[in-house]
Amino acid sequence: MALPPTVRDAIERKLRAEQEFEQMKFVNQREEMEAERKRIEARGVRDSQAIIAETLSPQYLNYLWIRNLAENQNVIYVATEANMPIFRSVEPRGSAPSEQKRTP
Repeated sequence: MALPPTVRDAIERKLRAEQEFEQMKFVNQREEMEAERKRIEARGVRDSQAIIAETLSPQYLNYLWIRNLAENQNVIYVATEANMPIFRSVEPRGSAPSEQKRTP
């Protein structure tokens, strides 16, 4: 039994609309899940930062700074009388030193 073209077109439009609706529902659910994942990640970062902040001290920051210097072969560390370090980056051979702009 063949349906008239207008009825067949109406049925196809309805089916297409239902499929688009289901696709939109799926996309919305996926986005909600992604948003929840990001909220969970943010809570983890916040908790991690709170734990670190509880034990962070100037001495530990100095330790981390000096440890990172040891990993970088292009940095010179010079201790001063006031125990304030002076850091200078060493330019590779053949490259021009970086220029620093001075403001009057």
